[in-house]
Amino acid sequence: MAPVTTNRACSGLVRRQDPDDPVLGSLVADLSADPDFARLWEEHRVAEKTFGVKLLRHPELGDLDFAYETLALPGEPDLLVVMYTADPASPTGRVLARLWQAHRGDLDKPEVPVTAAG
Repeated sequence: MAPVTTNRACSGLVRRQDPDDPVLGSLVADLSADPDFARLWEEHRVAEKTFGVKLLRHPELGDLDFAYETLALPGEPDLLVVMYTADPASPTGRVLARLWQAHRGDLDKPEVPVTAAG
């Protein structure tokens, strides 16, 4: 993910928090050392992003693409549940299946073909 995209996501997320929180103020001051973040912070753009695709770059496994969805908990507006999923037949799904095999100690067994749920 590009730094500007990451900064945009961070600035929107941080802005949703309590603006009078001294810890938040300190965090914003630290992040504002980056000119891109400072510019985005000044733009005051806030948009909830409750679903999408997240790219995670793992140092050993490479790029992993996850679909995500964010759900608010009833009666607890400040608590969110974020679910990350990967289609079992996707490259990320296959990597996760191999990790599960490794965890179980089944790496010496042939891979079981994985198909998308349908």
